[in-house]
Amino acid sequence: MQSKAAARLSDVERSAGLSGAWAGGGAQRASLTAGPNAALNGVVSGVQTMTQTPPASLPSELEAASADLQSQLADVNQQQIHAVEIKTSKKKQSFWRRVVDFIPNIFNAVFQTAKALVGTIVSTLWNFLKDGIGGLISNLAKGNIGGACAAVGKAVMNGIWNVVTGALTSVMVLADPIYQLAGGSQPPVKVQWHRDKDGNLHTITRGGIPGEMTENEGAGALTKSQLDIWVNETDYRKRDPIEKKALLEHELTHTRQLQDSYVVDNLLRYDREEKKKGYCGVKDEQEAYKVEDQYLRDHGHEGGVTCAPLA
Repeated sequence: MQSKAAARLSDVERSAGLSGAWAGGGAQRASLTAGPNAALNGVVSGVQTMTQTPPASLPSELEAASADLQSQLADVNQQQIHAVEIKTSKKKQSFWRRVVDFIPNIFNAVFQTAKALVGTIVSTLWNFLKDGIGGLISNLAKGNIGGACAAVGKAVMNGIWNVVTGALTSVMVLADPIYQLAGGSQPPVKVQWHRDKDGNLHTITRGGIPGEMTENEGAGALTKSQLDIWVNETDYRKRDPIEKKALLEHELTHTRQLQDSYVVDNLLRYDREEKKKGYCGVKDEQEAYKVEDQYLRDHGHEGGVTCAPLA
């Protein structure tokens, strides 16, 4: 839609063009009887008339159009200045909000770090007793010496990896106040303890630095060990309760895959398959997506879910 000023300028241009054309046309008509030289003089006269003798109303029209344009430009500039002021104000408010929240975030981080450490110790010991010692006894009772050794070996390797990932998670949780003060994209960190249907214990860390690392991978959640699951909290909050539970079922499938391995062999195989077949070609991911999809369909989500490559 044209502005009023633009419409006025168009009128002025049409007026000038018509006047020039009329004057030029008159000169050309006069030249028809005066010969070639007179015709050329007529064209020159018409051009001069267009550029040097505009209609009498042209100056006032231009002044009015110019005034309107200046007024509109002033309004646009004022709006831009106002928008910048609002954005700057929001940044200042956000910064001071983070400063005010710094002390509460310290208390939250200390509490959540304690939960992460306790969860790491208790879960690692429990899972080792259940899988390692329990597997040893049950396999010896069956006379399966190889199975007994494998159960202990897997439990030991998982226990070591659980301690490593648990310690890393605890450090990230403790650093959450600094992360929040710096304006991190994830909400304050939250640590949850979880016991699955097989009796295994897990630590689920939502938000904070683990959440951002998960977000950077383009994932809703990441399984770091038999013990640790990291959750992209900003994505998690957008899901309905069924979708949240389905995502957890996906990750718990990965914890069971690690539990049934010596960890190193699982990680190497995963990396090899991903390089060769892509993320969706990894056997562990296919199994996990199948579990997630089935859970969604069993709870009324007809569309289910399919594998999508990570960003």
